[in-house]
Amino acid sequence: MRYMRMIWLLVMLSGLMACTQLVFQPQKQHAFDIKKTDVVYENIALLAEDGTQLHGWWLPHTNSEFKAVIVFLHGNAGNVTYHLGNALWLTRHGFDVLLFDYRGFGFSQGQADLSGVMKDISAAIHYSFERNNKQKVIVAGQSLGASIGMYAVAQAANKDKVSAFLAISGFSDYQQIARDVLSNWWLTWLFQWPLSLTIESEYRPLDFVAGISPVPLLIMHSKHDEIIPYYHAKALYAAANKPKQFVELKGSHNNAFMIKENRLQLIEYLDKLTISE
Repeated sequence: MRYMRMIWLLVMLSGLMACTQLVFQPQKQHAFDIKKTDVVYENIALLAEDGTQLHGWWLPHTNSEFKAVIVFLHGNAGNVTYHLGNALWLTRHGFDVLLFDYRGFGFSQGQADLSGVMKDISAAIHYSFERNNKQKVIVAGQSLGASIGMYAVAQAANKDKVSAFLAISGFSDYQQIARDVLSNWWLTWLFQWPLSLTIESEYRPLDFVAGISPVPLLIMHSKHDEIIPYYHAKALYAAANKPKQFVELKGSHNNAFMIKENRLQLIEYLDKLTISE
């Protein structure tokens, strides 16, 4: 019986060894049918550099004068239906939002991996500029989206046209956040180092956050974030070059934009940015 438990544990851990399972947790099936809601949207088809077809929603601004386009990079799990609430509220404040799924998520083709997802972000930014080259484009990432966005914006071919990058509840290092998560469970605590080392560090946010400059950078994080510890945000801010700003959020990791004060702080920053340009 003891040996059976050991075999089960090894099988489980071997599944965790895959980088994609530690970083990405995609859901193919949509949680709801957006056609049955009152959300104003447009289905968008994006094509990544390697030919992977991606699906997204263009959410037009409502009840306010247009200010800018926000390319919204969602977190590591689910698909666009799970993250709609984090992005849709911005449309009420004058922003068009492109919310899209990385490869392997929702209706997007392919399988998620870090190098491929970087191509997906580039395609989304390019599409936003091509749709109307007079639009201001802001890139915003939440959780994993904040961290992968740092490399994508720092290395973007059209970086000089990006108006700002918003990093909301992001982490500084893929291997370190894996250790943080694995250390929270007694069964994986002993394996936090060997498992975390299976994750590639080529796109480590700490190595690229300084390269976002001269694009304005806003880092937002809560001291009460139970998933990504606060020290990740402070490390990123310390490594970043100016112009940069830090805003402390209220609440936990997944409810940031359910809190009015957090929404107001972000809109205040965006209004100063878009009105001054």
